[in-house]
Amino acid sequence: MTDAALAPSNELADGLRVALVVDGHEVPLTDFVTRVLAGGVLGMVGTLKGVPARPRTVELTVEQG
Repeated sequence: MTDAALAPSNELADGLRVALVVDGHEVPLTDFVTRVLAGGVLGMVGTLKGVPARPRTVELTVEQG
């Protein structure tokens, strides 16, 4: 996902940005949900072999058949 694809996104004062897009529509997020989503995903991804503990960008796509 490019920076343009992330805009408009929920950006917090510390620079954390999260965008949730469902079926092509961005879902508005509160600061709390932004932190929960980012913390959960970054926490899981950071434990994977070969992935930096603090990645700059993470892209996740989930598709259901």
